[in-house]
Amino acid sequence: MSAQVPVVVLPPLAPPLGLVLAALSLAAVLTFSLPDDLLWQRVIEDAGHGPVFAVFALALVWMLAPRPGRPVREFGQYGKVFGVAVAVGIVTELLQWFLPERNVSVHDVLHDAAGAALGLASFWIVERLLARRAGVADASRTLAVAVAVTSSGFVLLAWQPLQCARAYAERARSWPVLLPLGEPAGAAFSTVQSARQSYGPLPARYARPGDGLSLRLQFAAGARPGLQLFEPPPD
Repeated sequence: MSAQVPVVVLPPLAPPLGLVLAALSLAAVLTFSLPDDLLWQRVIEDAGHGPVFAVFALALVWMLAPRPGRPVREFGQYGKVFGVAVAVGIVTELLQWFLPERNVSVHDVLHDAAGAALGLASFWIVERLLARRAGVADASRTLAVAVAVTSSGFVLLAWQPLQCARAYAERARSWPVLLPLGEPAGAAFSTVQSARQSYGPLPARYARPGDGLSLRLQFAAGARPGLQLFEPPPD
């Protein structure tokens, strides 16, 4: 009597559909662009790499069929897709060298890798849970690792948007102060050139009761030393 072959819990995605999803995700990376005048515009453009590469990696791994006699895809198949996704992320960054008003960013490559890891780990979790429910595979030892990868990828991708939201909230709370001191608003909405900044109380002859810390600039040798403010709140 021949052994029963396990049923594949997530059958391979049709190649035309998978290739369309992968192509659309890469097209979004190369063509989507926002003006970089405002902080939130830059953050959305940077953070968008993660979800795009999550879809890209998910489409690639879903097109693969499990090894013969296996109900789920093996770790090696996931690893190969992750390597391809990272390589494609590097290539797309290099291609942007030739596109107008685009630049090459190592930070974007890290977002690409985190997005690919998030997509693959999510697919791994779903596939293993379906296999365990069908009684064809034991996922208890690998689910914890996949959940940890998914959580880490999500935190990494969400960190920049959350910091951006904190900066805007701090600036709104401090209104009508032009520049809230310290993190995150001070760093997000200002830059110092050819100078060193520190925080401390005003000199005694200028201080008034209830004053908080003030920004102190010590100019250094260089071109145009000073402090530049970005996105000052409207009056």
